[in-house]
Amino acid sequence: MINLAGRATKVFIETGGDEYIAPPLSATYADLASGKDVDYLEGSFYHVRAAVVGGRTVLVTANGSPQEAEGPPAGSLSLWDPVTHRQLGMMRAEGVPDYDYGDVGLAMGKLDGKPVALVGGGDNALRLWDLSSRKLLAAVEPEGHRAQIRRLALTMWNGRPTVATQSADGVVMLWDLATRRRIETGNPPADIAPGGLAYDGTARPYEEGDDVQLRSVATGATVGAVIPVNRRFSLPRMRFTEIDGRRVALHISRNIRIWDLASGRWLGTIPKVNSIEGDVAIAEFRCTTAILAVSNKTLNVWDLRTGHRLTRRLPHPSRILDVEYATLGDLPIAVTATDDGNVRVWNLLNGSQIGTPQPLGGRLAELTIAYANGHTLAIRAGRERLWLWDLSKTP
Repeated sequence: MINLAGRATKVFIETGGDEYIAPPLSATYADLASGKDVDYLEGSFYHVRAAVVGGRTVLVTANGSPQEAEGPPAGSLSLWDPVTHRQLGMMRAEGVPDYDYGDVGLAMGKLDGKPVALVGGGDNALRLWDLSSRKLLAAVEPEGHRAQIRRLALTMWNGRPTVATQSADGVVMLWDLATRRRIETGNPPADIAPGGLAYDGTARPYEEGDDVQLRSVATGATVGAVIPVNRRFSLPRMRFTEIDGRRVALHISRNIRIWDLASGRWLGTIPKVNSIEGDVAIAEFRCTTAILAVSNKTLNVWDLRTGHRLTRRLPHPSRILDVEYATLGDLPIAVTATDDGNVRVWNLLNGSQIGTPQPLGGRLAELTIAYANGHTLAIRAGRERLWLWDLSKTP
């Protein structure tokens, strides 16, 4: 908000409302009394704020001009005269690369009575600027991912329970589940990175025509027989487990088809499962191997030995996005995440819900279960961070 020719004026980045237009964009001046746009500050800006510097009102912009364009470069801050539109100064740290900064944040405040600006984004650094002297006061790069976390894997690292995370930019990091701090390892070994490990963590499935074959991660040698799935693009619906000590392969869709992993021989089918795209999880309880299969808003629990249900249908108020199997002490549980933004915990012995739904805290990317210091933890991956719940303390 500024005073322009005696009139209260709002200066903002117009992103188009329902027809969202992503910044960087020019800044718009709007007269608050009439509601009309009265001026523009041309440029490529993520944010614009007003500040008082040296006794005068200025505009502060977080800039986003790409390398080949004219104007203040991405990652910089500029001070502007709101009336003449003259740039009064620009602040940019040394060595900041020219590239798309994505979501840039800008916060204004005072430190020891002096106006300051905190800016972050793009290169994953936070920088604090003194607007009076235009000097950099501090800079820090927080630990963690720069892009959305897409995949999780649980492992052990130097004897510690650890979660490996992989973000959309391919970066893999390790986190100590006991301390909840990042483990500094350089580049984690490829064999503990998330993605595609089947059965016991030593083999990965591959499509070979319409069939599926497991291969050793270490040597590339085939593991077991070819599984005659007779369907392309089947890997997302494949699972590998044991039934009565026999290694088996499963394909889950309208039905669950089961093959002996050693011979490739078909063992049987559980019909009318109707989990064409829903998530699935393997469980071990009641002295048998079970599968938790999602069908839209319903979770079904099937005994892989008999093909019968092990508990009642577990209905949800909205579509189930993810399901995981876990234990609370000796109690087998299912943990579900739904698109109404909640996590629910279910007693698999009697089909009852344990406690109240817990909010996800944002859009779900992946949910997994871990155990640390005697506690059962649910871990959610999302936008550049992990959320943890201690299920042992479910209200």
